[in-house]
Amino acid sequence: METWLKIFGPIYKGVRIPSGADFFVNSDESRMKLYIPKPDQDLQANAAAFEGWALIFHARLTVEVIVSFTPIDDWSFAPGHGHYHYARFLYRLWKFEEQMPWFHVDVDCQGIVDKFKADLLQLKASGMVLNNLPGGNSQETARKSRERQIEKAFVYSDDAQASLQRTVLEEDGVTLMRIHDQLPIGLFRDSISEENRLFMTGFIDLWAVGQQNELCIFELKIPSNRRVGIIPELFFYANYCRDFVTDGCLNELGAGHRGYHELLTAVREGVPRIKAYFLAPKYHSRIEGHMTEIESCLNMNSPAIDYRFLRYDYERIKDIADQIGAL
Repeated sequence: METWLKIFGPIYKGVRIPSGADFFVNSDESRMKLYIPKPDQDLQANAAAFEGWALIFHARLTVEVIVSFTPIDDWSFAPGHGHYHYARFLYRLWKFEEQMPWFHVDVDCQGIVDKFKADLLQLKASGMVLNNLPGGNSQETARKSRERQIEKAFVYSDDAQASLQRTVLEEDGVTLMRIHDQLPIGLFRDSISEENRLFMTGFIDLWAVGQQNELCIFELKIPSNRRVGIIPELFFYANYCRDFVTDGCLNELGAGHRGYHELLTAVREGVPRIKAYFLAPKYHSRIEGHMTEIESCLNMNSPAIDYRFLRYDYERIKDIADQIGAL
């Protein structure tokens, strides 16, 4: 039986260990285990952002990473189950293990992930899952935060929009059409209602259709938000888009808001790839130090998804946001 040694210090091999999760290494330090006692929490939370920590430690130390967690008793994946972050957590584990050969779910938890996978695939095969629709103009209900102001600048300022289009073209060779904000990502069975909910609803910060019909999505952060959680956010949204959005699990009723008709048209014509962009002026220090390796890991076995780290000029876009009244 393998021996695991708990990491007690706040820093291990130059990486600050997040609170709320336990880290272990085996005797020769070739394998690391991450134990998550509370998996039913937002994927941005440091203690639940296993994709980010796994990528950082693998890039830094070339270790295999195992994740274990405390399951929710008597939980089943059924509409209205109530533990919607937990459902997304299991989905993320399934997808990350599928795509990262050095990452594994603990043997004691594997059956839970396998059952979730089978249940979700059965629902999808029966044609009974669908995504949220955008509501009205997101500007009317936007949370008053600086990140939302920056998002709005990229959407409503021709100057800011052109700067992002130029960055994507120069860095990735993709020509973006019109940029939109706040694409809802929530999963339901049969119809959109709380009792039919399967996943917690989130929102893709910025998105656009590319000239070659690529679906381009952006996870945006400002300088004060450099958390590792940016990685699980974009990883989840990219895989969700591949599995449910481009695969046609969309609600087509009342689809006139925030560019949704453009998405529907692209899906009908066929979306060849998901382009998933991290967008920030600066990232977590351990992401910055291993950006090339992390990007390479994400892209190595990613089916029809391309990840890339991008930067933007925060001060310039902030000034534009203030000028157009995005406050």
